[in-house]
Amino acid sequence: MADHGMFFLALFLTRALGIAAVLSPDDCSQAVRIPELSFSPSPLSCSVVWSRFNFILRHYYNESIQRMSFILSVNFASNWFAMGFSPTGAMIGSSALVGYISPEGGDGVVKQYYLAGKTSDQVFVHQGNLSIVPNTEVVTLHNQTMYMAFQVDMETVLTKSKKVIYAYGYSGIYPNSSGYIEGPHRATFETSLDFSTGSSIAVASDPITKLIRIHGTVSIVAWQFVVSLGAFIARYGRGWGSVCFRIHVISQVAGYLLGIAGAAIAIQFTRQLSGVVWHNHRIFGIVIIVMASMQVLAICARPKAESKYRNAWMLCHVNLGRVLLLCATVNALIGLNLANNDALLMALYIVTVSITVLAFLIFEILHQRRIKSNRQVSAQSSTTKGISNYEMMQKM
Repeated sequence: MADHGMFFLALFLTRALGIAAVLSPDDCSQAVRIPELSFSPSPLSCSVVWSRFNFILRHYYNESIQRMSFILSVNFASNWFAMGFSPTGAMIGSSALVGYISPEGGDGVVKQYYLAGKTSDQVFVHQGNLSIVPNTEVVTLHNQTMYMAFQVDMETVLTKSKKVIYAYGYSGIYPNSSGYIEGPHRATFETSLDFSTGSSIAVASDPITKLIRIHGTVSIVAWQFVVSLGAFIARYGRGWGSVCFRIHVISQVAGYLLGIAGAAIAIQFTRQLSGVVWHNHRIFGIVIIVMASMQVLAICARPKAESKYRNAWMLCHVNLGRVLLLCATVNALIGLNLANNDALLMALYIVTVSITVLAFLIFEILHQRRIKSNRQVSAQSSTTKGISNYEMMQKM
């Protein structure tokens, strides 16, 4: 297999293995094993209530004693996270449990708050309308996943607070000594929870999640599919003449324009996420756009076939394209991780990888067969030529 084939094979192995590397450490398919838990997690139903930050809620309502058991989990990122109960859906007037891992000693901390208003003197720690069952509240960290577990006597909450608000804080910001959380929350999300059935319904979709999905979809199609297929054409379509070059150029320019569109969408929603750590993903994205721009401009500076600079140009063009594809693969995996492995984006990524791998195998098999056939024809031609020369020598 030629060096081009080996590169594509290594590229797709990276893409395939990367899927396993970015899978969420916690989802509903995994059992909860929390040694600190004072109640059994086995009957709990499970649902992803906020995919943007991988908020997963496990809950069970014991109707006979009107007690609700909750386990809320989220990927660990040095953030505080909260679950609040509100009669109206607004944060004012709600009672919330806030959990975090203490920066001093790494112990889990959980506190109840009552939000009477928006100012610090209207936020009361260790107060609220939630009747927490004593010794059931716990916050702990296992396998890079934070868990907040507690039980609530639901006699009053059932009639007053059917709206649940989730909140996520900025990394590295914790409640101070008086319990007040300095600074705003990073994001909130509201759902309606039916305590009798345990079903959770989103009150409003998260607009940032929509933009993230659009950005991810456009970027995956651009860099993982269109540009990859364009690279295939350049390698395996050399026998097609000028058609090969035209298809290659069209596909690469199309991928480039889609990539620019994806970057523009990213700029739009990252401005609304001040303080979010997108540094590595953003740097890779800038590098990819710069390299792709160089590749597009290289079309205009393509030397003629007989030029002495053609080989140098081809060497730079091919190797820069390889680096671009590798960077795009790494950045896609970083992006999936930042999106908490959104189910739709993961499905699109897997489908894209599967299609490109299948296309690669088909193209490579046909390519190797063509090489083998050409070698056989060449060998037969050499044998025939050798016999003819021998016969001529015999006649001399």
